[in-house]
Amino acid sequence: MVLLSAVSILAYVLSVNPFAISFNVSFVYLPTAVLIVGPFLTRALRKTDSSS
Repeated sequence: MVLLSAVSILAYVLSVNPFAISFNVSFVYLPTAVLIVGPFLTRALRKTDSSS
């Protein structure tokens, strides 16, 4: 997913992006953000839950 996001950003920068920016945001960037931020968030929540 991160690779797909990098390819999408490169295509957008080079102006060869066949998709609208709304498509990229909803199907590329948001899932990538969830995949990157998700583990950090669950680890932080688990840490605060176990210390209570």
